[in-house]
Amino acid sequence: MGKIIFLEADVKRLQDIQTFIAENPGQELSAAIIAVKFGMGKSTLRRHFSTYFGNTLYHYIFQTRMEKAMFLLKRKASSINEIAAAVGYKEVSSFSRAFAKYYGQPPFYFLQQ
Repeated sequence: MGKIIFLEADVKRLQDIQTFIAENPGQELSAAIIAVKFGMGKSTLRRHFSTYFGNTLYHYIFQTRMEKAMFLLKRKASSINEIAAAVGYKEVSSFSRAFAKYYGQPPFYFLQQ
């Protein structure tokens, strides 16, 4: 497979996708949903995103959600249940496992800091 050459419009769309994810971590953010919203195929989205940003779409979404969760935890203005919902998790236990995997400690640890 050859090198991908991005046109200015492609770069703009990828940056718009990155912004959309960063501003909407609580929404359902699958490749299928994002691809439809931005008028491209799922495979193209995944390939272009990882080539341009050097990070898979899935990992970028995960990273964005975890960083937003940490920001909210440090503010201490929300419960863990509220934070989990704000970053797109329906189950607090799933959120806690994902958070601990990313940061090495469960969310309540950072609430106590």
